[in-house]
Amino acid sequence: MYQPQTIHEVLVSPHSRTNNYFVLTLGSESWCMSSLHNVYYRVFRLGPDPSARPLVEGAVWARIDGDPPIHGSVAVDDVLIETTSAGGLGGMPYEVIRHYRFEHDTVRRIDPLALCPRDFVYEWLSSEWTTAAASWSESASRRTMLDWHERLGKRSGEFTYPTLHCPATPDLWQVGADFGDPLTFPLKATNYFLVRWRPPYNFSMVEVSDQPWPQCTEEDRKADEARTLFLQ
Repeated sequence: MYQPQTIHEVLVSPHSRTNNYFVLTLGSESWCMSSLHNVYYRVFRLGPDPSARPLVEGAVWARIDGDPPIHGSVAVDDVLIETTSAGGLGGMPYEVIRHYRFEHDTVRRIDPLALCPRDFVYEWLSSEWTTAAASWSESASRRTMLDWHERLGKRSGEFTYPTLHCPATPDLWQVGADFGDPLTFPLKATNYFLVRWRPPYNFSMVEVSDQPWPQCTEEDRKADEARTLFLQ
């Protein structure tokens, strides 16, 4: 697809004994005075075919208030991309992380998927179940979580604050979110997401419920703080 853009950076992977190199391009829409634009990323494998398709490409609706508005790095077999989206749950900004590993002719998305529990919940809700969310959901409750994913994934909502830590199980956090229901508008229903967070940024969905977990009582405002993998 033709996407005119300002190229902010072109990165090439380091020396490879197998002569296998990757190129990451980072860009953004280059017109209009608005501060909201798409930012773009593409990853190519260097080779003799000038018409080869990107191994990975994507666009994120972002606020263009950074210089550059999208960051990335390239290793021998993976790329890492970060930008701040303007379109999270409730229209709130959140940090978008895309980390891909290349293994022969396959591309796999790997950790980190997000940098905080709330951002992970949004990634989980907005991803296709068959391609991403299923592998991010712990197997004990996967069938039930599929039902919740289908029910909530397309609905608008907003997070409740703050995120709660579950002291009895130190690697669990509870994220609450209010979702509007067209059948009961303007009433809203609160749902709760139990997230496992292991350092530094390994997340998985443990369970989803319409009732809070009684063991999750510790307010953790630090869990909601903005984070970045790139020095600004």
